[in-house]
Amino acid sequence: MKMRMNIDTHEHCMAFDPATRTGFAYRISGTIVYGALPFACGRWRDATQSAYEHGVRNVIIEDAFLGRNARTYGMLKLIQGELVSYLKNVGINNVYIASPLEWKCALFGKHISGKTASLELARKTLNVARLDHNAADAICLLLYAERFKVFSTFKGEQK
Repeated sequence: MKMRMNIDTHEHCMAFDPATRTGFAYRISGTIVYGALPFACGRWRDATQSAYEHGVRNVIIEDAFLGRNARTYGMLKLIQGELVSYLKNVGINNVYIASPLEWKCALFGKHISGKTASLELARKTLNVARLDHNAADAICLLLYAERFKVFSTFKGEQK
């Protein structure tokens, strides 16, 4: 796990970019804690537990989308389902699933495919030169949830 400072306000939120290397990000007293961990190893559970112990009760997850490969889409949906199931088991019931279109349009003014824009915004936010692209997406999801106060209006489950 890595930590970088950022003084924006927060909503006690954690963000996940589900993938074989799952990106995550959350804040503790203004500090963004972030990383990307192989999903299969289960260490993302430790990050989730740490966030929960620091008061995080809201989670935003990037929704899987059907790109070029149906098998990859299926794997991402399974990872997403396991994340949601685990979160509910530890008592985090406020889970928001955001489409890539939704958060990218909000942050960048238009849907931008690829990772360049999110990498650039996350690097600038953290003032770092190198960053895993899954962690960058999680950081951008966190920024989206904070800037647009997703959890001020959303309470409960999506249909």
